[in-house]
Amino acid sequence: MEPIPAVLLGAVATGAGGGDVPDAWVALRALVRQASRRSGTAGDAALTALAQSPRDPVRAESLSQALAARAHMDPEFEAALTDWLHTWGAKTVLPDAEPDPAVGSGPVPGTADSRPPHARGHRG
Repeated sequence: MEPIPAVLLGAVATGAGGGDVPDAWVALRALVRQASRRSGTAGDAALTALAQSPRDPVRAESLSQALAARAHMDPEFEAALTDWLHTWGAKTVLPDAEPDPAVGSGPVPGTADSRPPHARGHRG
């Protein structure tokens, strides 16, 4: 599974991007916490950090990476996270986003690197 775009996680954490976004955050939090109770690992700390500072792109990227790592280790979590992405990703409208065919017709940028240029190694 590809990491969930940090820009999507940030939009969900801030409540930006549409009327159902608060429900998306509640659903993601429940998914992560259920998985954490099951095995006591990855995602909960990064989720809490993003909730405390939802506009922080570094925290959004950290959550993205934690979710991807967890999905890689836990097929049940991967399936649930994929369902979450298909359900909520298509409902989250992001500015200047292109549709992601893997998610559906929703405007989720699945291939763009959402990190700021300095985090990608670009100068200037």
